Amino acid sequence: MAKANKGDWQGAILDLSKSIELDPNFSCAYSERATVKLNMGELKGAIEDYSKAIEGEPKNPLYYVNRGVAKRRSGDYSGAVSDHSKAIAADVSCVLAYYNRGVVEIDGGDIEAAISDFSKAVEIEPTYELAYFARGSVEAAKRDYGAALADLSKAITLNPNDATAYGKRGMAKLRMGDTEGSTKDLSQAISIDQHYIEAFQARGIAERRIGAAAAAIADFSKVIALDAENAEAYKFRGMARIDMGEIENATADLAKAVELRPQDSMVHEMRGALKEIKGEFQDAYEDYGEAVELAKDDAAYVRFWLFLIDRRLKRGDPIAHLKTVVDSWKEGLPKTVGLFLTGQMTETAFMDSASKGDGKAVPGHQCEARYYCGMLHLLSGDYAKAKSLFTECVASGPRDFVEVALARAELARLAAKH
Repeated sequence: MAKANKGDWQGAILDLSKSIELDPNFSCAYSERATVKLNMGELKGAIEDYSKAIEGEPKNPLYYVNRGVAKRRSGDYSGAVSDHSKAIAADVSCVLAYYNRGVVEIDGGDIEAAISDFSKAVEIEPTYELAYFARGSVEAAKRDYGAALADLSKAITLNPNDATAYGKRGMAKLRMGDTEGSTKDLSQAISIDQHYIEAFQARGIAERRIGAAAAAIADFSKVIALDAENAEAYKFRGMARIDMGEIENATADLAKAVELRPQDSMVHEMRGALKEIKGEFQDAYEDYGEAVELAKDDAAYVRFWLFLIDRRLKRGDPIAHLKTVVDSWKEGLPKTVGLFLTGQMTETAFMDSASKGDGKAVPGHQCEARYYCGMLHLLSGDYAKAKSLFTECVASGPRDFVEVALARAELARLAAKH
């Protein structure tokens, strides 16, 4: 394998083939040649050679593990799981088999089985960093953030130079609302790996959330410098530029995001919001409509913005149309907003409901309530009350809420007209 270690793959193949020619039952040579082929991307040949190695040594768990890796890369997930299971049958303490089987189970969507296998791996080898990282990543995807933080922290303790562990932990903290902790972890990840696109992206989102739009723009720009076709970065940079009042630059970014990812409902949603901010209500309506068509969920808030534009432009029967949709939704904040907008809930009850629930979520709920109450007062001609509510929305709402940007735009229009 000396030639393989130096990158001379063909030379290694020739040497190992000669060894096999001299001893057709030399399992180790088949295994090493399979590994070279695996590194070269010759998956079919690698699987065949690992199979020959297994014929000679059917109790060697590593041959099954390596063949399982090759099968996974070739897309044969069931075959990969089977091989890792055979490795475990040959040696119940084979950590690599449990870890690799867990990875394949993630591919197949069997999350609980994956967690079980990663847990078995760290039970056997308590310092196995990769298993802690993998289990933590799966737990974060399940939104079991407490468990995820514990596992990712353990992975970092075992390997303080693992940028991805810091990145994953930072992203988990971001989802938990710990913006400060998230920013710290993501910055550490970036200091280790200056090309870590996901960390720049997540840090930009965190910075925008606390109102640091300029820093967010810098991070999204770094993503674009690393990947000029990254639609998400253009989308988020456009949103941060809306926060900064850089309307023309935001327009260019969101147009680029639509060009790169025309089937992304959120891109159309954000471009619609930008057009509404600019006072281009019909154009905004068209983008919002496209967002609803593309959305894979209720697209509740986009429907609210469509409803308000219909009310503003005095067309159709928007209340009846929205009511039909809202009445089919399950209980929750979007339905509460919909009930208020369609006249099925009083403003007092709506504002009161926004003050209840999870303490971290209340400021966001109140921001939304003030904006939607303000819009109904605006559309009914009560400009003073609308101005008061929009001012409260902007002053106290989360910096990254679309409603804050929309309220700011309404205040500017009110100032210009009244």
